[in-house]
Amino acid sequence: MLGLLTLVILVAISCAKLPLYQANEIVNKNTASCRYYDSNGKIMYDIYNDNNNLYVQMQTSDFIAQTKIIRMGFTLWLAQNGKKSREKGIVFPQKHEGNGTVIGKGGRHEGRNNSFDDKQKQQQEQLKESFRLSTKNMALIGFYSKNSKTAVNIELDKSDIHVSVSFDKDNVLHYEAIIPFEKIFTEEKFNDSILSIGLESGYFDSEYRGERPQDGMRGGGNKGMGRPGGGKSGGHGRPATNGSKDEQRSDMSEAIKVWFRVKLNNQSHVSLGYDYLPTRGATISKLPIGSVNVTPGSNYYYWNGIFYIPTSRSSYKIVGPTKGIRVSTLPHAKTTLTVDSSIFYYYYGTFYSKQIDGTYIVVDPPVGAIVNALPKGYAIKVFDKIQYYFLDGVFYREVAVENGEMNYEVVSKE
Repeated sequence: MLGLLTLVILVAISCAKLPLYQANEIVNKNTASCRYYDSNGKIMYDIYNDNNNLYVQMQTSDFIAQTKIIRMGFTLWLAQNGKKSREKGIVFPQKHEGNGTVIGKGGRHEGRNNSFDDKQKQQQEQLKESFRLSTKNMALIGFYSKNSKTAVNIELDKSDIHVSVSFDKDNVLHYEAIIPFEKIFTEEKFNDSILSIGLESGYFDSEYRGERPQDGMRGGGNKGMGRPGGGKSGGHGRPATNGSKDEQRSDMSEAIKVWFRVKLNNQSHVSLGYDYLPTRGATISKLPIGSVNVTPGSNYYYWNGIFYIPTSRSSYKIVGPTKGIRVSTLPHAKTTLTVDSSIFYYYYGTFYSKQIDGTYIVVDPPVGAIVNALPKGYAIKVFDKIQYYFLDGVFYREVAVENGEMNYEVVSKE
């Protein structure tokens, strides 16, 4: 009976709605300040978006929080279903193996006669130095297939997901992740204007910790933290003053866990043009992570709505695919069109027809189809004083739709 009651409580907790915040429109991310504060984790955080990307920012001057993030790892979770579910994750920094305490050569006796401030400063410098010397690897969970885990060196590998951690002159830790919407919204059944976000660190358990935190390992103040706001615990104002050593040790054994939903600002990315995507015909030196050879033996590689063909051993050209090529998925931002009672899908200058097995096959552009944008790389041609847009052997002309915006209609093939 007790076990059943516990299960009911856990289910109720998991089904409870997460707090909902409104994302800000980002104008200059370098001047953004965090609005929300979590009193348990002692972090401030905020969410921004433009037409192409989601920006997640976090900062803390609390030394215990910094230590958990740098030494035990930090994960940003993203879920389209608006619930506390770990669908896609970005792990950075990753957990450091070894002794959990941050002490210098000479162990916990080093600097015993120093003042508390000197000890605190020394430990913060050691923490920053250990991060500076570490290999900057991040793990991408669930981005390329369910439960997949892809390792990326953020200093050496190219990735369209960016994450960074830095310290400022006041020893405040700053975290930022930039994620393209096309990497987040991959399932049509979910609303693309609300998603859930989790911020989680590791923690020091008794097995890993080895030694208890030193006397100096307590949180710093909140210098340079920006204005406080509503957080998971409804925390307004500055964090409370540091507690006893036992409280500090308890803090080290508790992970940072902050979950919330966010309503995105000015959601126009689904119908946005392709300015943020590469130009058709451009060449790149390396295929994106996750690219697949769409047909064994063919020259076409595919990733997230874009096709590539090799031009040499060290470069690839972005092209339009030939008719009949089949792919298993299309980006969430694809457009569904109906032309003469037939349904087509459109993305980045290519038209598709959905097959019984759920795959998509490339088809000729249907005459009369109206699309909201063309990828960069088209040519402009004028006939009888009428301007046409020419892409992949197809002519398009501008047409006005009901809301007054200009769209592009398929006129004919060359």
